Amino acid sequence: MSSPTIKLVAAEAGVSVATVSYVLSGRAGGEARIGEQTTARVLEAATKLGYRPNQQARGVRRGRTEQVCLVLRQLDSPWAKAMADEVSRRMREIGYSSLILLDGDWSKFLLGRGADGALIDHVDPASDGPMLKALAQQGIALVVHSNELEPDGFDVIRSEEQTALADAMDLLTANHTRIACLQLTRSDSRYAAYRAGLERASLPYDERLVRTTRNSRDLAYRAAVDLLDRDDRPTAIFACSDLTATSAIWAGHRLGLAIPQELQIVGVGNTPDAAQSDPPLTSVGPDAVFPAAAQLLLTRLQNGGPGRLHEAPWRLHRRASAPSR
Repeated sequence: MSSPTIKLVAAEAGVSVATVSYVLSGRAGGEARIGEQTTARVLEAATKLGYRPNQQARGVRRGRTEQVCLVLRQLDSPWAKAMADEVSRRMREIGYSSLILLDGDWSKFLLGRGADGALIDHVDPASDGPMLKALAQQGIALVVHSNELEPDGFDVIRSEEQTALADAMDLLTANHTRIACLQLTRSDSRYAAYRAGLERASLPYDERLVRTTRNSRDLAYRAAVDLLDRDDRPTAIFACSDLTATSAIWAGHRLGLAIPQELQIVGVGNTPDAAQSDPPLTSVGPDAVFPAAAQLLLTRLQNGGPGRLHEAPWRLHRRASAPSR
């Protein structure tokens, strides 16, 4: 069945379409002077029919949707959850709703005025840069995570990761010679940091100690069990995300390994999950990036402007899963 329309709500309530529009937009008590009984009848009809206003159409008419969207790489990662929680909390403070686009065509959605703004977790600088500029010129508030793009009518959050990633590997190589890697993909810069760390320590690269997880909790857990359930197991794991690192902690617990006495683990992201894991996870990541990103989007919605650059340098946060030397 098709979604109920405003005309059906009007027919059910026995009023005009204009009256329904005034009531559902919150303007019934203004110049329209629609009575309480009529207002109640309209609201009852809308509830009965399951009517929901078309926010995108309203956005075209009114010039705003009172919605923002988050463009995320994946939904179940600690990073995505922390970002979504913080942005939605801040948007509620100004009466905005937050939507999540997962591997969707965010440019088409925003060009159609599906939202007043967006926080975009990943972009391709070459192909997405011109589109971001075009969207900003239409008045859409944008905050983008990128180490390559410059602000151009939109805000950019830039993270310098390599120094902190090197610190994490140096921490592990100071005490271990068999260090495994739970990588996301072979093209990931974090995997490159793992290779570089071994080279700095003059340790040989062993292909048998590397597993590709695609940031899947299930794949990471099974890969960690496979690595650790053998006589020549690694004594440390460099995990390229906090999600894969916490999966490795679970695998260590299952196999009865004491962490950090028998196994040390470092993750990447510094998400809330890192501090809350058992034991707390040593992790590479920025300080307080989630509230900072939410504040940037809020400020951009309210004030606009030429675009700002927010530096979010990463550092090694040392916790119990891989204590200090």
